Amino acid sequence: MQGPAPGYKTRYGVNSLSFHCLAAVIFQGSTPGYKTRSLLLLLTVTLLCMIEKRVLIPDRVRKVPASFSWVDHRVLREGYLEVLLPEEMLLYFFLILVGDRHGLSFYATRSMAKILKVSAQKICTARRRLCEEGLIAYQKPLYQVLSLPESATRRKPAEPALLGDILRRMATGSCRPVGSLKTETKGEENA
Repeated sequence: MQGPAPGYKTRYGVNSLSFHCLAAVIFQGSTPGYKTRSLLLLLTVTLLCMIEKRVLIPDRVRKVPASFSWVDHRVLREGYLEVLLPEEMLLYFFLILVGDRHGLSFYATRSMAKILKVSAQKICTARRRLCEEGLIAYQKPLYQVLSLPESATRRKPAEPALLGDILRRMATGSCRPVGSLKTETKGEENA
């Protein structure tokens, strides 16, 4: 079991020597009657030994400038990143970076493709997916990064679809074939 580095003080003043002493007590008393108590003690010791954050280079601490961007931590915690492809994440973070205080921006597709080093087709596809996920709104030429819903449920990656299900949805008109996506986005590539 590893504790903090020797002589390093943690948030509650527990150094590595006392950590190892407590760990030894826990594992010595691991007879069947003491397992629950030992587990609780181990958990307490672990919590006490959490390293306190400290600034590493004080003269390089980031400050909030007049113009800045931010990302809601719920994008990660609520699983949005788990369902996005790399190009979709890249576009989302780019739109956050360039957006104003309302999340608005108006970069052309070709400009974004050049800056992000992805094809205009991938930008269009990523934009569509971000709209479907409710992360952005798009009305040519404006983009808006949207606030996350207050009561968002945990996002889950899409389950793989069976070919038969896809064909059935295409036949009923509830799913567009991939070719229609290419036709739709060709005109947008020059935007």
